[in-house]
Amino acid sequence: MTPLLEATNVYRHFGGIMALNGVDIRLDPGEIVGLIGPNGAGKTTLFNVLAAAIPPSSGSIRFQDTDITGWPSYRVSRLGLARTFQITRPFLKMTCLENVMVGLINHQPKEALGRLQVLAREALSFVGLSEQCDTPASGLNLIQKKKLEIARTVAVRPKLLLLDEVLGGLNSQEVVQAVSMIRELRTNLGITILWIEHIMGAIMSAADRIVVLHQGEKLMEGSPETVVNDPRVIEAYLGN
Repeated sequence: MTPLLEATNVYRHFGGIMALNGVDIRLDPGEIVGLIGPNGAGKTTLFNVLAAAIPPSSGSIRFQDTDITGWPSYRVSRLGLARTFQITRPFLKMTCLENVMVGLINHQPKEALGRLQVLAREALSFVGLSEQCDTPASGLNLIQKKKLEIARTVAVRPKLLLLDEVLGGLNSQEVVQAVSMIRELRTNLGITILWIEHIMGAIMSAADRIVVLHQGEKLMEGSPETVVNDPRVIEAYLGN
């Protein structure tokens, strides 16, 4: 099977600090892959490199069998790679519908406005925000803002979605709702997912495979059960 995304020997340094040290990662179509590691492990840096927010210092990245190394982020996005952010920052004075349409207009500038509005409403319906279409983002609670963040990415119909700690700050019932939605992204929309998360029970229940980063390097990867019981992973999270 041809991988959807393959990053090979990726390095990224900031001055004298090595944030990524020869990381390899492969994502096959239809997978949900968890990306875990302690704070400072390089997870968000890897997301930034894959989404072309920052270039790798060296190494290569292929997406849909195209070498996207060094591409600008808008080209990578239009090829089908989208991401969410750990801290949601919607346009608070805009409605939910307007928030989603802003991303669509940038992603598909030649599309008719009416068609973009249809796509935006479909995305909001998928995440359960149909009734909040005309609600300003400032009036949403935390889980609704998280849903809006996902709707903005779903609307552009990505092939690959990078989810950055979408469960942070949610209560146990909201976590269950969010995990169910993540499964539906794959099942109903065919989206491949790379997912950073610290809530191990949640990511173990949904991920097919887990990749562990530690101090900028890939510590290991494998099934959720194998990873969570590995002594190296336990030490990286909890210490000796």
